[in-house]
Amino acid sequence: MSNTWSVLAAGCERRWRRYRWWLLQVLVGVPGVVLLAHRTGTPDSGPLSKLWHDSSGVFFVLAATLRVWRAPEEGLPDPLRIRELHRKVFLRAGTVLLLGATLGLVADRYFTWQRHDPTARTASLCAVLLLFASPVPPLLDPLVWRLWPEPLRRSVRVARAAEETGKAFPFANPLSFDPDRGAFGRPKPVYEHPGGKPSRTACSTRAKNRRKPGRSTLHWDGRRLAVSDPKGHTSTIPIAGRPAPSGPSDPRLRPAAELVWLSHGSRPYQSRGATLLLLDADGYRFLALTGMTFSANAAAQVARAAGLAFASYDLGYANETYSALLNRLFPRRGRVVTLNS
Repeated sequence: MSNTWSVLAAGCERRWRRYRWWLLQVLVGVPGVVLLAHRTGTPDSGPLSKLWHDSSGVFFVLAATLRVWRAPEEGLPDPLRIRELHRKVFLRAGTVLLLGATLGLVADRYFTWQRHDPTARTASLCAVLLLFASPVPPLLDPLVWRLWPEPLRRSVRVARAAEETGKAFPFANPLSFDPDRGAFGRPKPVYEHPGGKPSRTACSTRAKNRRKPGRSTLHWDGRRLAVSDPKGHTSTIPIAGRPAPSGPSDPRLRPAAELVWLSHGSRPYQSRGATLLLLDADGYRFLALTGMTFSANAAAQVARAAGLAFASYDLGYANETYSALLNRLFPRRGRVVTLNS
């Protein structure tokens, strides 16, 4: 019996934590509804009626912004709690300015009712200034965050990447997350091999007799790595740590350090797809080949021939969170060239 009561108590506590803020918002908004519906009952009390009605805005704004005053979740990792608290400090500053604007409007109505016109105009001007100033603190939040030390900001990105991985894999045995892999951490890949010495043997993701128009091809000719787009235009891809090769190049293509194969799409009646990414030395993606029509083995052979590191990931479990997980594990810096393979 004690175990049953413990389970019920734990369930009630979880529900209370989930719905208590909704309840508080409703309770705070009730006085606003009462003030909005208030009628003075006299025909010559127009300013007084407006005073009651505008006073309701204070409670409505307070109810709508009540969650801003909620403390960061205790279950979050410390870096995420710091980032969330930083964001909420600026949101709270904007909320205070917005509440000040509504109070200024109420003061304007009050002094208009009392026929103190100069004071009413001053209160109205303050309300307008506070209203236009209220969005400024939330807009400054990302700019001020950039002033914090890079190790702290990187720890936040690593924690977010680990969190996205955990959300995409909510099973008993989550993926092993390595914070030192890639730009901001990655799970352990299904298959990988490190970079090495390049080979003189030419290699391509697609056989010569299968290089049809409308498909992109990644190939190594023994000296340089290049990609051909669906129109047949070929661009040389520099390789990190090596001299820049000769040949036509695209300024958007940074020196490559790793090839990553991503398998995704495992929902019922959904064809399984794959994407090939090229990453720079810092782990940021700059080239993506989507709609793979060649195998992961072909991509791995090109990477091995070019002396690049290769990693293969199965993100089929991500489903709807695939895009978010892609941006967390393989972030972009600048424009990403996307080609249909």
